[in-house]
Amino acid sequence: HLFLSLLQNDLIMDMVVIYADKQLYAALKFGVPVCGHPTIVHGGLTSAIFDETFGVLLYAAGRYNHLELEHGVFTARLEVDYKKPLPAESTVLCTARVDSCEGRKIWVAADLTDPLQETVYASSRALFVKPKAPVPTLAPARAEAATTASGANA
Repeated sequence: HLFLSLLQNDLIMDMVVIYADKQLYAALKFGVPVCGHPTIVHGGLTSAIFDETFGVLLYAAGRYNHLELEHGVFTARLEVDYKKPLPAESTVLCTARVDSCEGRKIWVAADLTDPLQETVYASSRALFVKPKAPVPTLAPARAEAATTASGANA
């Protein structure tokens, strides 16, 4: 969801996502309009990248039967440790994995790095929770209206 919007609005210039060995690898090239301070990617976007990467990781793990996720998952806690400023227009790798599962709780972790420079920009740990029951969805007409109102189809 978020990755597609970021690509469509040129906030991310390019992206490759691979799920292998129960890990998710997301290579991203940031554009310029993502800065909080001049030339530095906004920390809020860094947090959102982690959250989206975790969501894609858990979706893939469910799809490939590595986790049972009958009703999806929700972010319950997201911790981010910022280690170095992330330069705009940089290409980074977000590597995410499932650390543990305890009942409805799933702990995940990830690092945002430049593997060529051996630089870690940020690390994250998150708790996702499986809902007890299916989550209601918008009726098709209401979902389309919400998408149109947000400008996604404009």
